Amino acid sequence: MEELRFWGRLLPNLPPQVILEFRKVRRDRCSMVLIAQRWESQPWFPILQEMLYKTPVTLRTHRGLLTDPQGNHHPLEGILNLTAWPVSGNASRARAYQMRR
Repeated sequence: MEELRFWGRLLPNLPPQVILEFRKVRRDRCSMVLIAQRWESQPWFPILQEMLYKTPVTLRTHRGLLTDPQGNHHPLEGILNLTAWPVSGNASRARAYQMRR
């Protein structure tokens, strides 16, 4: 499998991909903002909540929100309700946020 690169690249929001992203974030003790739906039935959702270090932000839906570099629009653009999830692999940072909630 191709090595995951995070800086300046949006990765697809597929459950196995999300779990791999979480592993990398934890291993490297870094932070990232995951753009994903609020999908509470997914097995990775509790992990997402544990790793939060700031309040998630719901993204306003508009034309162009899901456009690739070639200008193609995602077929579900305008239907998906996306959220920016700030997550951290630094356990103490995430715990500090959880205690303030």
